[in-house]
Amino acid sequence: MMKNRILISVMLFGIFSVSSVSAETYNEAIKSRYIDSFFRKLSAQEITKLESQNTIKALSCDEYFNKGTESISNRIFSIDQDDLLRGKKVMPQGKVICLLIPSGVDKKEGNIVVREMGMIGDRSYEVSSIGNTFLGDIGGISLTCDMSGPWEDVKSKVSVSFKGCFIEVSHLTIQRVPELKSIDIPNGHLISLGAKEFYPLISIKVDGEEFKTKSGDPFFTGKDAERVINAMSQGENATYQFSDYFHPEAFEEAVDYYQLPKLKSAIEVMDSAYNLFK
Repeated sequence: MMKNRILISVMLFGIFSVSSVSAETYNEAIKSRYIDSFFRKLSAQEITKLESQNTIKALSCDEYFNKGTESISNRIFSIDQDDLLRGKKVMPQGKVICLLIPSGVDKKEGNIVVREMGMIGDRSYEVSSIGNTFLGDIGGISLTCDMSGPWEDVKSKVSVSFKGCFIEVSHLTIQRVPELKSIDIPNGHLISLGAKEFYPLISIKVDGEEFKTKSGDPFFTGKDAERVINAMSQGENATYQFSDYFHPEAFEEAVDYYQLPKLKSAIEVMDSAYNLFK
């Protein structure tokens, strides 16, 4: 079982980093992100006509932006029925932005892309979804949630089906996972080195305080993970030691200290996304 725990990867998807929004408020962020980037804000009259379609009104958009200057009056819009943000918010203070993107040669058709933007403390965030994969950025820290499952490790042949989210801080991956009894992982946070067949973590040191993984475990889970996260969120410097499957010696890398103050906000958005979509 321990061998399976070392070989298994807890997520099946790569990193997709949404561009970070640097404005001090989400209203300013929206302006710099869309109004000044070939998007036109819809008029009240256009919004009223657009929301006469119940499927579009159900998106609960706070703002609409049309790509280009063309009229939308004769355009037929499609909505991704698998969009995880359809009619939902990850954070209550967020603003739902709906982007109208024309398609086709004559631009008589179009797609509506839903994004959420906002501030959490003094950190900006932006989230969106592509089918069952949820993507985000919190002050430069990438967020991904996979809501499709299942996952199967090709080496150990252990299959685990679940929904979960993760953020990346340097090369460290902090995940929010359900209880995975088959590999003895409790419900909560998990800290690993990578989101696919990862290298075994040995320890994490924060401002001189060292946290070691349990013997045989390649990652931190449960209360151990919470202690490490709490220390990193308040720390100024952090390093981690790891090994690989081919060399017995330990390697050490530093965590980007610019990301440590953002960690608490990033985890808050990640946990909220997980609870909303699990």
